[in-house]
Amino acid sequence: MIKYVLPPEKEAVSHDFQISINGEEKFYPYEARVSAMPYNTVWPGCQRPIEQTELASFYAFSADEPTEITLYANKDFDECIIRPLSKNIKPEIVGRKITFTVTKCGQYTVELDGFHNAFHLFVDPARDFIQETKGEDVIYFGPGVHEIGDVILKSNQTVIVDSGAVVYGSFHAVSKNNVKILGYGIIDGSREVRSDDTFLLPCDRDTAYPEYEIIDEETHTVKKWSYNHTKKVVEGFPFAYGKLPHEEKELFDYLDKYNILKGNIRLYYCENSVIDGVICRDSATFCIIPANCTNILIDYVKTIGMWRYNSDGIDVFNSSNITVRNCFLRNFDDCMVLKGIKGFDKGNMENILMKNLTVWCDWGRALEIGAETCADYYRNIIFEDCDLIHGAHILLDIQNGDRANVSNVIFRNIRCEYTNRQLPTIYQNDMTAPYVPQVNTQQPNLIVMESYCGTFSRDMRLGYIHDVTIEDIFVHLEDGVEMPNSKINGAEDGHNTYNITIKNVVVNDKKLENIEDLKLKTNEYTHDIFFS
Repeated sequence: MIKYVLPPEKEAVSHDFQISINGEEKFYPYEARVSAMPYNTVWPGCQRPIEQTELASFYAFSADEPTEITLYANKDFDECIIRPLSKNIKPEIVGRKITFTVTKCGQYTVELDGFHNAFHLFVDPARDFIQETKGEDVIYFGPGVHEIGDVILKSNQTVIVDSGAVVYGSFHAVSKNNVKILGYGIIDGSREVRSDDTFLLPCDRDTAYPEYEIIDEETHTVKKWSYNHTKKVVEGFPFAYGKLPHEEKELFDYLDKYNILKGNIRLYYCENSVIDGVICRDSATFCIIPANCTNILIDYVKTIGMWRYNSDGIDVFNSSNITVRNCFLRNFDDCMVLKGIKGFDKGNMENILMKNLTVWCDWGRALEIGAETCADYYRNIIFEDCDLIHGAHILLDIQNGDRANVSNVIFRNIRCEYTNRQLPTIYQNDMTAPYVPQVNTQQPNLIVMESYCGTFSRDMRLGYIHDVTIEDIFVHLEDGVEMPNSKINGAEDGHNTYNITIKNVVVNDKKLENIEDLKLKTNEYTHDIFFS
């Protein structure tokens, strides 16, 4: 069975391509605004200049059988690459006509003469969400365009964003159980506008944090904790737990008071909930956040059209028993991230599985722990079976910027693609200055692990990294691309990075036999690295 629905009449479409499925009628796919260059700046508040972006195409359909896809490009081209390369899809090219067959569900990109103005194809499992949720408390959005604002969900409530639906708005749930957001339609955050008066996170404002009243559990006295942009102050003990309201009304009052951006989906203090199938487009900030949650499944979610500053993909805050699988993440900032955020830091990060992800990182890190790690510990964390098709700074990253004890982390069966069209990442210090690439092409680091206190630190107390396994890493270097660098550092005596196992790193089908071939740099606070 194959099911596809054309974009709604009122929805903007891309004219870079037309698509035909199994030889049926041609039609124009959806469009999304994406980053055209890795040019960024530190929290300007406002939205990013449109001149730093470009339009890309995407389309999603569901199938449980092999499907022939035909694309008709609107321009001549010399090279056509379909990623991930691990899928080994070789298209048939006749003039501007591109034909190929997909045999499995997943996410693919078609790139003509490089990554600009790419086509993104999302193939989902064949499902009938309406029948699956029959009898439940359902909010249904059918094909067409819907303006919803911010929808607040209740326990045991299900949202279906069906194929062909484009929903402009966001979804929130606070301290709820059994919330579901399902369907193959689009949740679009473009109506939300960033300004100098809006902020990324609860507990994260540019000039100052709010003060928190903290109970010192040993003395049972009230202490104050506050943060200033230029000076961090902790009174009473080496670090203090932040405190945010858990009740729905109090938390929303707080979010409104400090103009916290909404993004596409927020789950605060929720349990036993699911986000499945939806496409999230054009978030004003971090796209999807489960914060202080437990037992959450995020499956077949796609993020695209993330061009604005800080438009991360899936950011998990201080949560446990989380599974993220079968997702596509293209973001202008970190893509799959585990953060410990002040205010949520009574919760730790444990039992997290991130599997079968396809990642295109336009800025920042592809698969990341940190940089904020306000939590007592991170443990039992697995990144597995992922395709990293484009990167920026770092592909596999552990940045321990706060107090966390980070251990029992596995990066396994990760396929990393390096292109000879890579653009260098540049910080924009002058907002009137254009992006001017440096002469030498800069490639993302392959592996980075380090503990430190820096710009994004809040506890100002060093943590630990130990017992990490990195195995079955397959690196593809295009012609002219050298082996990328890696780095593993400890912070100081007593805060070393140790017991790191790296095995079976394969570069262009050849296994690395010596650790020197990995181009790995370490410091004096790193020990017990085992390479094979």
